[in-house]
Amino acid sequence: KNYTALYSMELAFQRLRDVNSEIKLPSPPGRGLCERLTTYPWKKKLVRKPEIKPRIGSEIRKRPRIDDIMIGTWNMRTMLRTGSVKELTQIICKYGIDILAVQETRWYGQDICDMGNLTVFKSGKSSGVKEFGTAFLVNKVYKPNVIDFRAVNERICALKLKTKFYNIWFINAHAPTEEKLDDIKDEFYNKLITLYDSFASSDIKILLGDLNAQIGKESYYRGTIGSHSLHNICNDNGKRLVDFACSRNMIISSTCFPHKAIHKRTWRSPDGKTFSQIDHVVVDKRAASS
Repeated sequence: KNYTALYSMELAFQRLRDVNSEIKLPSPPGRGLCERLTTYPWKKKLVRKPEIKPRIGSEIRKRPRIDDIMIGTWNMRTMLRTGSVKELTQIICKYGIDILAVQETRWYGQDICDMGNLTVFKSGKSSGVKEFGTAFLVNKVYKPNVIDFRAVNERICALKLKTKFYNIWFINAHAPTEEKLDDIKDEFYNKLITLYDSFASSDIKILLGDLNAQIGKESYYRGTIGSHSLHNICNDNGKRLVDFACSRNMIISSTCFPHKAIHKRTWRSPDGKTFSQIDHVVVDKRAASS
């Protein structure tokens, strides 16, 4: 019986080898299988999830991941001059600016519109003399990341950007000049404080624009200002800006980095002899290292 069983098994193996040699089935991987014995490679049935079609318009809502973003501020004096829009677009492309805060656009109304590869978020007067006006120019790549825009008046507007870990509020401000009355300056900073306090505490706040403030190098302001300002003593607008930054735990970061004096200048008098550093960027302390 044992010989008969072995002979029948040998015949079965021979037939299996003949079949495998004809159809050339691959040998399955694994240990413990002899070279002469080959089993049939059964295919595993993969369970596939049903295909879910995207919702209509979802491709518009996809937000790109933001690692590094270039922001800037510029007082254009006027955007009504012929060729100013083209000039501004070329400057943005040249320096690779993603978000630009512009002051003195002299545009009417509060609106959101497209301008080539840029999206314009503007805030201006509804009527009257064409003066002041603020706006954000955002690269269209980051337009899906913009989740809120607040137009306060012709001097203040804010833009909220969605990033990976937190939201960022950019505040575009054009402060009154040094010779303006105290009531006008108080009204400006009261609206700025009201806007700032309306934001969530978890959001990062960045104030930038033409603040008409000369920041000095006083030691008792150290911690809020840096030691690399163009000026030695704060003027009245500078003290107001420092007080605002101190009360909101912010740093005037535009005075914290060493540069040549010629690179610190942001305003030049018409005679070309007087220079000032009056445009600033103010950042929350907890985000200053970023």
